[in-house]
Amino acid sequence: MTRVADIMTRDVICVRPEDSVTEVISLLMKHQIAGAPVIDAERELIGVISEVDILRRLFPDYSEFISDIEGAMGFDFTDLKLTELCSLKVKDVMRSNPIALAPEESVMKACGMMVSHKIRRLPVVEQDTLRVVGIVSQGQVFHEVLRLAVAKAPCSGP
Repeated sequence: MTRVADIMTRDVICVRPEDSVTEVISLLMKHQIAGAPVIDAERELIGVISEVDILRRLFPDYSEFISDIEGAMGFDFTDLKLTELCSLKVKDVMRSNPIALAPEESVMKACGMMVSHKIRRLPVVEQDTLRVVGIVSQGQVFHEVLRLAVAKAPCSGP
């Protein structure tokens, strides 16, 4: 059984809840990543933030849409949201109560969690402290699952 610890990235780019969203956007672009764990002062996981979380803030939520359907459909609304986005902190945009894994968990469990929860990356945390020790991406899991499938496939040939 391949463990998450065997394939995870150990050098994790993390952000803090008080960081600005514009700082996070720069960080994501610089490191060419699509999201990051949000940690407290003890490096314990308290949330996650992703490109999708940030992009969703550019569009009207349900109440804004219903109150002004025509305005919400226009790009002027998105421009206003972009200005608002620049003033937000990570804590305003992040998803709290993130799903995470322990390093000892199997890659197949990680795969199942990603598929069932429709997420592309999972923080890896120490079970007793919730301290972030790694991150595993959908691509890493996909490659390992395919490697295992090929290794178990019956040989074909003449």
